[in-house]
Amino acid sequence: MALKKAVFSVMISVIALVSLVVPGGFADTPKQGGTMVYLSSKIPSLNPLHAQYDVGLVSSQVFATLVRLNEDNMPAPYLAKTYTISEDGLTYTFNFRAPDLA
Repeated sequence: MALKKAVFSVMISVIALVSLVVPGGFADTPKQGGTMVYLSSKIPSLNPLHAQYDVGLVSSQVFATLVRLNEDNMPAPYLAKTYTISEDGLTYTFNFRAPDLA
């Protein structure tokens, strides 16, 4: 029984050592371009009121807003580059970012 425990301990030690050394040897060099699959599950609806995690990931991109709340819960530009509010508070002017088509 002691021999089995010793062999098992040696095997586990070897596997742990190999797992620390080998992963870097199999890594591919990064390539630009290609296709990335963001979500592979079926989205039941694009209704932003659904509470499911995968629906929230997609709907937050589909229904992105011009501004959003920052860490201090103050409005900050999101899709808009900048924005201004008129003195009377009736006119909001949004300046948009140039599209990144590259």
